[in-house]
Amino acid sequence: MAISVWDSLRAAMKTAGIAPRTKAARAWYGTVINRLRIPTNRSNILNDPRKATAHALIGRMYAYHYVAKGEATLPMWDEYPIVLPMEIYPDGFLGLNLHYLDPGARLALISLLHDFITNTKYDDSTRFKLSYSVLNGIKKYDIMRPCIKRYLLEYMESPMIYIEPDQWELAVLLPYERFHYN
Repeated sequence: MAISVWDSLRAAMKTAGIAPRTKAARAWYGTVINRLRIPTNRSNILNDPRKATAHALIGRMYAYHYVAKGEATLPMWDEYPIVLPMEIYPDGFLGLNLHYLDPGARLALISLLHDFITNTKYDDSTRFKLSYSVLNGIKKYDIMRPCIKRYLLEYMESPMIYIEPDQWELAVLLPYERFHYN
């Protein structure tokens, strides 16, 4: 099996002696991402069968290929979202698509959301305890408003790829999005 972009970057970071979730790590991510030209390589992210799932869980991060239901009438939409689900419905979910913010604001939002993290292990047990009703009432989370989107399962063009907690900061910095404008 081919090694995923996540595994490659995790190994390169370890080799470089960079500790995750630090200022040095964020600077390193930017340098490496620019050098690798990730935008042309979305398939490396979406084709990892070990991380593929059909069901979202609240507080986890996912990447996937999506075609919006109202693609012809929406002013803009993201074909490759990176989302933190907040509410699950039978036909989809409500989530935060971090691509609706610039990369610096994405990192800022992830940092703010650490108020709601389940633990600091940054493994499969780590997730955000998110809900729209809680975040909506707190002024400091106003930064998230442009990110709140409703996703329908029938419009997903790929499985959701689970992004491990130790890769959250990297994921929000990847130039992975593709916006469509009307």
